[in-house]
Amino acid sequence: MPATLVANTPVRSSFELPSALPPRQARVVIVGGGIVGCSMAYHLAKAGWKDVVLIEQGRLSGGTTWHGAGMVGQLRASNSMTQINKYSAWLYPRLQAETGHDVGWVQTRGLTLGTNGERMIQLRRTAAMAEVFGVEAHLVGPREAQELWPLIQVEDVLGAVYLPGDGRVIPGECTVALAKGALLHGAKLFDQISVKQLKSKPSPHGRQDFNRITGVEFQAAIGTRGQIEADYRRELTRVQRCSQRVNGGCPTLIGEFGIPFDLREGRAYRAFAAGDHGPRPWRAHERALGRMYNALDQLLLSAMLWNYTASNRNHLAVGDGWNQEDLSIFSVDQRLDEEDLDSGGRALGGFVRPYARFIQGTLRWMHFDQRKRRFELGFEADPSLPAPTEIFIPRRQFPNGHRLDAPGLVAMDQAVADAQSLRLLAHEKRLFTVRVQG
Repeated sequence: MPATLVANTPVRSSFELPSALPPRQARVVIVGGGIVGCSMAYHLAKAGWKDVVLIEQGRLSGGTTWHGAGMVGQLRASNSMTQINKYSAWLYPRLQAETGHDVGWVQTRGLTLGTNGERMIQLRRTAAMAEVFGVEAHLVGPREAQELWPLIQVEDVLGAVYLPGDGRVIPGECTVALAKGALLHGAKLFDQISVKQLKSKPSPHGRQDFNRITGVEFQAAIGTRGQIEADYRRELTRVQRCSQRVNGGCPTLIGEFGIPFDLREGRAYRAFAAGDHGPRPWRAHERALGRMYNALDQLLLSAMLWNYTASNRNHLAVGDGWNQEDLSIFSVDQRLDEEDLDSGGRALGGFVRPYARFIQGTLRWMHFDQRKRRFELGFEADPSLPAPTEIFIPRRQFPNGHRLDAPGLVAMDQAVADAQSLRLLAHEKRLFTVRVQG
C-alpha cells in the first residue's frame, strides 16, 4: 500500500481521462469533477440512469477535493446527515472492491470530545439517537477517552462519544474510484472542459423569479489534443452506432484507416535520405497515429491499419506504385537490415502500442499515455473462463522495463519476457484495474 494511504498525506491524483468532447445531448449534466460531482455521477449511473455526463474544467479531484481531510465521521446532529455519513463508511471499502482502485480507507475509529456542559448535553442526545440510526456509539469518560487516544490532554474534557466505525479516506483517490465506478455503470466523464454559460428558458409554472436550466455551453482547452481526437471520435461513434443497429448489434471493425506519410511534400523522405534514420522525421506521423488510436481505445474499437504494398517507396511520384498514394507504415527504401523485423517501418511509435489481446471477461476501458509511458485498463472478470487476460507490452514503448500494478490478479509464470506480453488470471468475479508504468 502506498505510504500516502498510511500517513494520510493529501496528494493529487495522477488519474487522467482520455481526451474527448462531451456529446451534444444528455439527460443529466454534472458540472465539477470533485468528490461530490463524481459521487453524483456514480450513484445516478448505478441507479440505471442513462446519458449521465460529467464535465470538469481541470482534472478530476484537482480543485479543493484533493487536499481535504478525508475524515468519515458517522454521527451527526440530524438523521439525514447521519444516514449519509453512515452510508459513506459502508460504501468506501466496497467501492475499492468494486472498482479495484484503492481509496485509502482505514477504519481509524473516532472520538468526539465535550469540554463544557452544553456540549455534553448535545453529545448525550446525539449518542442516544445513534441506536435509532444504527450507528455504534459509546459515551465514555475522560480517562477512557485518553486510553483510546493517549495523545490527548483530558484536564478540561468532561466526556466523549466513541465511534468504532469511523474512518478516513484519501479524498483524491476516493474521487477517482467513484469516477471509475461511474464509467463502469455507463456514465460519461470529461475533463479539460470549461463551462462558458448555462442555457435556460422561462419556468413552465409562470414563475418570474427563476428560469429552468436546459443546457450547458462548454469549451475545450484551446489547442489541446482533445479537440482533434474528439472530432475523430465523433465520426467513429457514428460507425459504432450503425453496427449496434445491425441484427440486434454486431462487433465494429474499422478497416483501412491510417494517415498519409508524404506530409509536407515528403519532408520525412528527405530527412531519411540525408541520413536521419531515427524516429525524428516521423514525429508528426506518430502524433497523428497516436491521436487516432486514443480515440479507438476510448470507444474500445478494433481497427486495421493501412499498409498497402511491400514495394512502397519514399518517393512522391511512386508511393504505393499504384495511384501515388502513400499511406503505408512500411517502405522498402527504409529496409536497411533484413534481420531486423522493424527495419523499413515508419512512425513505429505511433502504432506499436500496448493493448489487450485477450480479456478474461469484459473490457470496460483502456488508455495509453505515450508521453508518460503509462498504460491502464479495467475489465470485469469472469473466472469461469479458463484463459487469462493477455496484454501486449511492446519494448518500443517500455525500453527500460515496466512496473506492473494489478491488485487481485495472478501473473502467469508461463509468460515469456521476450514475448512482450503479460498474462493475468482472475479468480473472482469483479472489476479489476491493471496499470503498467514505464
